[in-house]
Amino acid sequence: MAYRPWYRPGEHAIHSLIERNEWLAQLSHRPEIEALIVEAHSLQPAGFICLSAIDSTNLKAELSIGMFQRQGTRITLEALHWVLETAFANLHKVVFCVSPTNTQAIRLLKSLDIPLEAVLRQEMLATDGTRQDLLRYALLAPEWIGGTTRKRLQRLVPLGQTTFPLTK
Repeated sequence: MAYRPWYRPGEHAIHSLIERNEWLAQLSHRPEIEALIVEAHSLQPAGFICLSAIDSTNLKAELSIGMFQRQGTRITLEALHWVLETAFANLHKVVFCVSPTNTQAIRLLKSLDIPLEAVLRQEMLATDGTRQDLLRYALLAPEWIGGTTRKRLQRLVPLGQTTFPLTK
């Protein structure tokens, strides 16, 4: 969903993402939190979800989702719902940075009423050497708690009462 400069589909095997997550877990101060999205019935990896640039002073983080398969399906919405519930137990703001060419992610964010906060002009250097803009969407805790995004996700993919803390 969001811009991840180190992630290119097909470039990173599942085991390398697991190894990276294990390495991050060993750090005393975790700069980011990653989780593998796994299909419940097959236990096959479907993607990853990541909270990065975690700012404990200002209580904000960047959220990224990368799907290997089943993009735009229920599993994507479930992962998004779970991480937002978990994040807003501890944070005030969650930011999504999206390439303007990622129309599926933009459509999802708009459908969930997550507001566009800024256009970061010529923020990314593309592989062809051109500069591209980056769209920055953001959701605040009060918008999550009382807004349409949470209600819509609760209706589409209810999670029950289960949330998981961001720290051990």
